[in-house]
Amino acid sequence: MKQHTPPNPHLVRLLIIGAAFLTVTLALILMQPSNSSLAELPEIETPYSDTPDDNTVARADTGLINLMRTPTASQDAPVDEITAGVLASLSGAPKATTTAPAQDDPLRSMTAGVLASLTGPAPKRPATGASMQDLVTQALKQGQSDAYIDALINEAAATGSIAVPSALRTEAGRVDTATLLAALVRKSNPEAAITPTIDTNSNGVEVRVVQRAGETKRYNFYTVQSGDSLGAIAHRFYGDAAFYTSIFDANRQILSSPDRVRAGQRLSIPEITSG
Repeated sequence: MKQHTPPNPHLVRLLIIGAAFLTVTLALILMQPSNSSLAELPEIETPYSDTPDDNTVARADTGLINLMRTPTASQDAPVDEITAGVLASLSGAPKATTTAPAQDDPLRSMTAGVLASLTGPAPKRPATGASMQDLVTQALKQGQSDAYIDALINEAAATGSIAVPSALRTEAGRVDTATLLAALVRKSNPEAAITPTIDTNSNGVEVRVVQRAGETKRYNFYTVQSGDSLGAIAHRFYGDAAFYTSIFDANRQILSSPDRVRAGQRLSIPEITSG
């Protein structure tokens, strides 16, 4: 009779552990989703919001802010037109319509407008805010001082409420109201002769006389002083600020526009024939 050998406890323990491992592995395999199941899952779309973020709004609003701050575009009213208009308003005479200035001469056109306003009824204007001519006319009718007019015009120009001829802009960006008022005085008496106030001993004025082949030619130069406008320089040499175009044309290699005069610039002052 064979003797019964008891089972090895270590072997039994290994078999139990192996069976448990296989069971867990099989369960994990069965629980794993198939590829077809994954394919059937709906695609998750990133929600889109019509409302931009704060940074986008800030960037977009920048253009709108600048647009709101930009004043309504207005034509650069010539100085002669302004002065003629003011004079017409103050005197009560009808404004002449046969002496319209050239389109490329804003300074002359502005003064003409001021003079017309001082000598006749003020022309009707659309209700879009006062122009430079309107402000000067009203101030003169009220008997305001030159200093008051200077402060009034420069404040309006600083806020963009009025258009200012480029020839009346100084290096500091201020409006040269002294030249405008001087043009008014001259235009108020059209029969008076133009009297340039050239002083060869004044600051900035340089005169050279050259003789060639028995002919004597005079060349005028001017070094821009602080506070000068191109209209003021023209008024000094020609007695009429509207002749600033002659100086501008002769110095285009220096001046990109009439309001770009800077202290220290040496300008050639050409001789002109007025008539």
